[in-house]
Amino acid sequence: MIPPMLLQPFVENSVEYAFAGMEEKGRIKVAFSRKYDRVICTLTDNGIGIKKSEEAKEKIRRKSTAIKNIHQRIEMLNRIYGISINLEIEPAYPENINFPGTTVRISFIDKTEWMEQGRSMSKNRNLSFRDWLKRNFS
Repeated sequence: MIPPMLLQPFVENSVEYAFAGMEEKGRIKVAFSRKYDRVICTLTDNGIGIKKSEEAKEKIRRKSTAIKNIHQRIEMLNRIYGISINLEIEPAYPENINFPGTTVRISFIDKTEWMEQGRSMSKNRNLSFRDWLKRNFS
């Protein structure tokens, strides 16, 4: 089971920012693999890359909090459920100066009980899991 709200912000950022100024079609590849007891989710795009994306956001004075929020979510999930989530972000094609793209790799131990624990906690409080997270970790 994939921890909630870990992949979606990266896909959304790719769609919204990575393909600015591209004449060819942008591509986002989402792949899943397994290595020993870990599930590995890899998202790769062929966009402008993180550095240029951040520069573009600065020009329009938009501060992105997606990656900061994901780091906080990972810390919280690791602490509460002990699922050992790792996050790596790097250029997908560093040799391409104009469109280096981005690779995001999220890996975690294949444990499904954390989701059931989260659901039971939210049921006990009549909150959705998302609202419970907001209430307790915002």
